[in-house]
Amino acid sequence: TPKTGASVSGFYRRPGSAFAALTNAVVEIGSGVYAVDLTAAELTYMSITLKFEASGADTRYVTIVTSQA
Repeated sequence: TPKTGASVSGFYRRPGSAFAALTNAVVEIGSGVYAVDLTAAELTYMSITLKFEASGADTRYVTIVTSQA
């Protein structure tokens, strides 16, 4: 169920490292849908895992493959 008005914290993890905070803030587009602009530095790896957390909401993980080996 989408959660509106949440204060979402975003993190990224490259292979072999711990999660670090995203550079840009996560913002609500509307109706419980959120967006974040990733920086070039956050996308310089073959894959990254994103983690989004907000009070009263389930944590969401998304893995992105940025290039093929």
